[in-house]
Amino acid sequence: MRQALAKGDHEQLWSLQYLRAIAAILVVIGHAVQIVPLHGRGDGFREFPIGGAGVDIFFVISGFIMCHISATQPTSGWQFFKRRLARVGPAYWIVTLATSVAILLLPSLFRSSTVTLPLFLASMAFIAWPNPGLNAAMPVFLIGWTLNYEFYFYALFALAIALLPARPWLLVGLIFALSWALGAWVRPDNLIAQFYTHPITLEFVGGMALWKAYRAGWLRSAIWGFALVVMGTTLLGWVNWAVPIARMDAMRALYWGLPGLILVAGALCFDGAGRVWHSPIWKLLGDASYSIYLIHFLSLGIVRLVWGQFGLKHHFPDIVLVLCAVIASLFASLIFYWLVERPASAAVRRALR
Repeated sequence: MRQALAKGDHEQLWSLQYLRAIAAILVVIGHAVQIVPLHGRGDGFREFPIGGAGVDIFFVISGFIMCHISATQPTSGWQFFKRRLARVGPAYWIVTLATSVAILLLPSLFRSSTVTLPLFLASMAFIAWPNPGLNAAMPVFLIGWTLNYEFYFYALFALAIALLPARPWLLVGLIFALSWALGAWVRPDNLIAQFYTHPITLEFVGGMALWKAYRAGWLRSAIWGFALVVMGTTLLGWVNWAVPIARMDAMRALYWGLPGLILVAGALCFDGAGRVWHSPIWKLLGDASYSIYLIHFLSLGIVRLVWGQFGLKHHFPDIVLVLCAVIASLFASLIFYWLVERPASAAVRRALR
């Protein structure tokens, strides 16, 4: 999701760049807070489930970006697919391979993770597959479940470009609508079918609808942008405190996806009005948002190990634990972005040419 967006041919949509960074950091904070019950003092921190809504924001942004790319950079469906593969594949393959090796060599460090050959191959191919250790369609590298949805969307969009190049968004929306209808007939034990018919894909459709609205000139007011950002943030805060939402809850697209859609709409309004400041730091974090998402779970594992091993909860309050976890994750992610993600994607891009 690191593609540059343009209002015309040259103007970048800075707001989405920054919002990607914020979404990734939300996920990191949500997982960092989970360390507190195990290795912290428990001095006032409660769960932060809404951190997971960063994923829903990403899905909305993806829906917008894929429409924008297909409209401003016309290409064949096959070329589109190869570009997406080069963008998201290399870093994820490296992390999945490393995780698989670690599970096989040090199984005691992984409480619920497991790896089998079918699961490993499906994970590398971004295909949802039953994970025998969890009784769910989860890949070897667990947080990769979101990437299975992303690549499902990319594959459908590539197919739609090939079949309906003038309106690929329309065909993708119809396919998703059909999947939601089929979801009512899916058996509870059919984990793969449940995964692909889940209404969370509504968030991609929401992003595509935002692209249509932006292109029509409806998102051009800084006042509306401010109002929508306040509304989306307030809704997320309310949901965090009042509404329990599980990872694959059928209502997730409403309680997390709708506020995410409102936030993205608000951000686009600021860009449409030309009222976004330029920040190199936030741009960098937006560029590295994919690495932040991929690497933070491993970084948090190291922080958890160090904090518990040295009994640091006796010396520092929980807020220090959370801050250290977030900062360590961001630092490790930037290193991964510079040394692994960018060169690996460039190498695969050259190979696919």
